[in-house]
Amino acid sequence: LENALVRMELRRIMNIKRDNNGPEKVWALGIEGVGKDTYAYALAEAKHPADPNARLNHVFRIDACRTEADTSRIFGANPQYVNAWEITELIKFAVKHSGGKYHMEKNSQGYDCVKPGPGKEPQFQPHEGILFVNEFHDWGEKATNLVLKEFLETGRLKINSPNGGVAEIYVPLTTYIA
Repeated sequence: LENALVRMELRRIMNIKRDNNGPEKVWALGIEGVGKDTYAYALAEAKHPADPNARLNHVFRIDACRTEADTSRIFGANPQYVNAWEITELIKFAVKHSGGKYHMEKNSQGYDCVKPGPGKEPQFQPHEGILFVNEFHDWGEKATNLVLKEFLETGRLKINSPNGGVAEIYVPLTTYIA
């Protein structure tokens, strides 16, 4: 089944016309156990057939965000909170898939920040990264608004505590919602 999904996705990718106004959106609907998660990872493998670690390197999975703490962990804490200076793993993933538009570096205090332009680390194009939004029906209102209104419509992610770097990045990742 997974090989058939990979072949199907490869055919789809070859024929896709990108929407330059925002990220590619994939909605997966179905009851538990029909293969929504399997398809998300098969999508990554189809986009990166030569990468044996495509599931790890190109999929950022976000499970249900119900509370403000969940939302802060994924999207970043407000500046008044403890650890607000930390750049989240989601932002780091987006930078890695920005096609060289952004890179990570340390500021004068030793904190990570996002700067414009290519860095030394290898980077991928935005359509190669998959933001896997899992169990979306269980998400809280704040997280839903962040994903739908902030990111899904525009491809923009805000950095709550930029640490001297940019405060917002535009990376239209493929967004897979299950």
